[in-house]
Amino acid sequence: MERGVMARLPFISAVALALAFASPTLALTGSSPVAKDAAAITSVLTTSAEAWAKGDLDGFMRSYEESPRTTYIKGTEVVHGFAAVRALYAPRLTGPAANPGVLTVQVNEVEPLGPDYALTIGHFRLTRPAAAGGEAHGIFTLVFHKSAAGWRIVSDHTS
Repeated sequence: MERGVMARLPFISAVALALAFASPTLALTGSSPVAKDAAAITSVLTTSAEAWAKGDLDGFMRSYEESPRTTYIKGTEVVHGFAAVRALYAPRLTGPAANPGVLTVQVNEVEPLGPDYALTIGHFRLTRPAAAGGEAHGIFTLVFHKSAAGWRIVSDHTS
């Protein structure tokens, strides 16, 4: 190998390493297409939280893709399919004993996973009376899919 190429290898390796660790996280503000996707995803979650507070199950479920591949994971529980996820949430939001409380979400990161998928990481806080389960808070990791219906959750891991 030529001496000139050998001398450049450490520099090239350093640049490659720096690029590998550079964060592709979407900017949550601005007017770029990437920022617009992040804003759209944040809007879906805000609308969903508003529907939760109203006890509006259908409104809340609009944030999820209506698909058998939609998945919800919490603790050791894994639920597959839109209908099953809806059934999981139904008792919390509907019926005489339901007291959904106020749900707030904070989106911390939105990272593209291709043109039609994005990973979203954030925090949630659920404020409700002790009789309804009390306060809850934690972190979520969501995979969103962009379809004709807009950005929708296809995988929800909440802890």
